[in-house]
Amino acid sequence: MKETPTWNAAQLARMPRLIRLITEMKTNSRQRPEQLYRMLGISKSQYFQDKILLEKAFGFKVQFNRAKRGYKILADPYLPLVNLKLSEAFALIMAVRQLSASGD
Repeated sequence: MKETPTWNAAQLARMPRLIRLITEMKTNSRQRPEQLYRMLGISKSQYFQDKILLEKAFGFKVQFNRAKRGYKILADPYLPLVNLKLSEAFALIMAVRQLSASGD
């Protein structure tokens, strides 16, 4: 059985930014790296730290496409959400909407 990773407070605080990072890459794939860093309010080195965390902890694979001048998500892990009650699924959807609207 695979062990569930434990998260410290600093890693948990990064979750809204990681969600925004993934969302930006999916919705604005032709965004130049500098625009992406500025939009997220992070440095280039912080971006690469976040990228490593996404790859190791969640199984994402991100690559810069020089021809299109933007980042592309090559592997987007499937997260099976089974046995969620309707109220739990609705709460999850609302939480993601709130995060994306607040810009956190």
